[in-house]
Amino acid sequence: ISVRAETICLHGDTPGAVEFARTLRARLESEGITIAAPEKS
Repeated sequence: ISVRAETICLHGDTPGAVEFARTLRARLESEGITIAAPEKS
C-alpha cells in the first residue's frame, strides 16, 4: 500500500508506546525517510 503522509500520531499512554516509537523511527530512517518537526506557518 502506497501512502503519502506528512505526520504520524502516536499515543504515549499506551503500554510499549516508547519502544514502538523508537522502532518506528529506526525503520523509517532505514528506508531513507527524514524525521523532522513540522514547519511553523
